[in-house]
Amino acid sequence: AIYRLTPSTGLPLLLSVTHLPNMWGLRNLPLAIAIYRLIGRQLTHQSDCLNLEQDASGAYWIGTGRVFRAVPLGELPANHPYAEGYQRGDPVIRDGITLHRSFSSYLLCCLVYWWSHQGGVHRTTVKTTADRRSASRQSLPTGHIPQQMGIVADRQDDGNDARLVVVSGFRPPDTVAAHLEIQADSITLTTTESAVAHAPAPLSTRFPVSVPLWRRVLKQFDLVINDLLK
Repeated sequence: AIYRLTPSTGLPLLLSVTHLPNMWGLRNLPLAIAIYRLIGRQLTHQSDCLNLEQDASGAYWIGTGRVFRAVPLGELPANHPYAEGYQRGDPVIRDGITLHRSFSSYLLCCLVYWWSHQGGVHRTTVKTTADRRSASRQSLPTGHIPQQMGIVADRQDDGNDARLVVVSGFRPPDTVAAHLEIQADSITLTTTESAVAHAPAPLSTRFPVSVPLWRRVLKQFDLVINDLLK
């Protein structure tokens, strides 16, 4: 509900028998996509319904969004990192030049995009660069991040590893939404937390809720970016 995509009636989402798609059609979908198809029509973005559709070629789209498709395991090179651990129930997704590790990862990226483009959403973004030659920086887009630290959505942008790490906004007590966007040449920190101080005060003073969550992820890789999070 913190991402403002759920109905005004709130959670939990309830399914009506009259809205159930053809059951045979569901059996032919990967499990994760089938589950989303059941609930997607109850989610909205700027009054547009976020239901999932599929055309005769097998391509999918959500609401008025971009067309994407599921990538079978056989289409991935044997040494591709997404081939290891491939799940047919939650397949790799291709969206243009971007390859997502799974439909779940793709959906999380969509969720953050939809939320950030909602009217009335207050958010603060800090973007920084880091030395790509350092071992810590190189491991950040692919290294292990414990589940308790956040939800990770891995992708490859034109072959370059990237990831989204949502650190707040998904637990019941969370009051702000915050995430890291890690790309080849930058790291972007975004939060809905209102600043309690102004620059030149350090980020830890300005955003006392979000900074410890960002820092936990970055410290996994012994990484401090230009003293940004000190």
